[in-house]
Amino acid sequence: MLVMEFWNLIMNKFKCIVFDLDGTLVDSTSHLFNVYKQFLKKYGHIGTKKDFEKLNGPKLDQIINLLKKKYRLKPSKLKLKKYYDEEIANIYQNKIIPNKGVEQLLDFLKLNGYVMGIATSSSKKNTNSVLKKNNLLHYFSFFVYGDDVKISKPDSEIYKICLKRSGFQKNEILVIEDSKNGFDSAKNSGLLCKKTTNFKLIENWLLKNNISPKYEIVESDSFIINVKPSKKIF
Repeated sequence: MLVMEFWNLIMNKFKCIVFDLDGTLVDSTSHLFNVYKQFLKKYGHIGTKKDFEKLNGPKLDQIINLLKKKYRLKPSKLKLKKYYDEEIANIYQNKIIPNKGVEQLLDFLKLNGYVMGIATSSSKKNTNSVLKKNNLLHYFSFFVYGDDVKISKPDSEIYKICLKRSGFQKNEILVIEDSKNGFDSAKNSGLLCKKTTNFKLIENWLLKNNISPKYEIVESDSFIINVKPSKKIF
């Protein structure tokens, strides 16, 4: 049993950690909810938390299409998107901060040799804006933005692109998500995903279940260790 567990550990050696952005790395959900409510209020409608949660995953084009159709909004999609996008850009630049424990986890991953990436439905502009503002951009080696996909989460397209850009095998990538749409997207692409924002839990899980990428197990000739008794106390 011990040999089998050890072999599984080697086979599932994660070298790359991929993060979702909104709600996972940064505390943006409440701010995005306010933008959603203000947007609908401008056109005489009231938004609900339940409906908003369905929009956690789709990119802006899809969100505008859904809202225009559901509430029969009269302005053009272009005008609606411009207004919504300007409001979102403002909060990414001025209000959104990292979730608790993010920097500690990123430092831990960097120290232990993990490659890190981001797979987000947000635009390149807003993603880079919030990461630069909070001094997080330098941690990440590759990105997949909402601009890069035709169909957003929960579709698996974003993580299939992520897999190609990462340069790693499926069993070498661990995804961190906060939403069901994100979790389903990663799972449907064949990647292991942890749905949590408890970053200390992730750190402890990796320490317990994964070998650091800094250290490789290599085959070698057999050797003998001789152990001699000692009276010394350590």
